[in-house]
Amino acid sequence: MEFQITSELKNYDTIGDVAILSFIGSVDQKSMQIIEASISECYTKNIKFYIFDFGQTLNINSTGIGVLINITSQISMASGCACLINADKFKNLIETIGLSDRLPIVGNEEKAIEYIKGTL
Repeated sequence: MEFQITSELKNYDTIGDVAILSFIGSVDQKSMQIIEASISECYTKNIKFYIFDFGQTLNINSTGIGVLINITSQISMASGCACLINADKFKNLIETIGLSDRLPIVGNEEKAIEYIKGTL
């Protein structure tokens, strides 16, 4: 399966625009450019809040982890935040490497919006 990202932009009265990016396939070296291009496109639209949906993510390797760390650093520097939904199968990995502080797994989209509101 070739990696894909589907993106949806939603506007919420209380927080503004939120990009919901669904990662479909494996997060690895091959998907790195696609992920970075999608995030760059969101940056050009001044998006600060991100929900990454891992419901269709097959696996993540060390390169994929590096991409996530880089992305969360960039989002944080832009005074934004990001979180993961549908990512329970990656919970141990995210917690073990200490990424859960920057990229928490919050459950579903509704909980993600509440998390984002709480960071404001």
